[in-house]
Amino acid sequence: MIKLENEQFLVEISEKGAELQKIFSKENQIDYLWDGTPEVWAKHAPVLFPSIGKSNNDQYTHKGTTYDMPHHGFAGEFDFTVLENSATSVTLSLCDNDSTFSRFPFHFELILRYSLTNTGLATHYTVKNLTDEVMSFSLGAHPGFQVPLGNDGNFEDYVVSFEPTTVVLKRFEFVMTPMPHRSGVSLTFDACVDGKIALTRDIFENGLIVFDNPEIKSVTLSSPKSAHSVTVDTTDFPYFCLWTQTSDKANFVCLEPFYGIPDIYEKSAELIVKDGNCILVPNSQKEFHTVFSFK
Repeated sequence: MIKLENEQFLVEISEKGAELQKIFSKENQIDYLWDGTPEVWAKHAPVLFPSIGKSNNDQYTHKGTTYDMPHHGFAGEFDFTVLENSATSVTLSLCDNDSTFSRFPFHFELILRYSLTNTGLATHYTVKNLTDEVMSFSLGAHPGFQVPLGNDGNFEDYVVSFEPTTVVLKRFEFVMTPMPHRSGVSLTFDACVDGKIALTRDIFENGLIVFDNPEIKSVTLSSPKSAHSVTVDTTDFPYFCLWTQTSDKANFVCLEPFYGIPDIYEKSAELIVKDGNCILVPNSQKEFHTVFSFK
């Protein structure tokens, strides 16, 4: 387990999947991350790569060949290599291998750098296409945050706020088959009032909520009954996802910056034209940045 620490925070990261395990505030005595209770949701903050959500039949095609692709990709299956490590920052890398190449026929490197700040944690992603052809991929963060924060109030006391507050949220409609796929329809999200969504279990009855609003700059989880909050910078990501379970035991909500979206149900998933994917020309790289800020 990798540990980062400064005067404000203690963060733990697993080499497997480069997944955050803990974000603990020393001042507030709060672990902001979901605890990973196995019978509810055994994850904390998986890294999603090179796919987000569900592909049809867990497959896609590329140049006439069909490949298997698990839900949310395969980054979580592998131990990342530590490239650099200090008291407050770590850089981890995943390169293609025989297992990845059999499912994603590209040579690549995915690099994550986690860095503590005085107010939270910055995450920098670099995706390198090391292949002599165009590479199409998705990348996302999937952190689950405790609700309530610090035992302040109940789940239904919390709101998710968007900046700018004038944003008119558009969400993708999902169908359960039984896993969620997009229907191909986009809808206005009427539950948003003045840039805020009140958390209820009912709004998650169809699973994840994915917004098609690249103009969103940040998203904040907060409550009028708590002095604590979580803010996620989404500037580099064109989509944003909210998710939790409808069970009362699921005392978390995921605030997820996405570059990529699940497939439309029963629509052929051709990789190079996959909706929402990031496209990298041969032997190039793209960088993404997000910051989690805590009060």
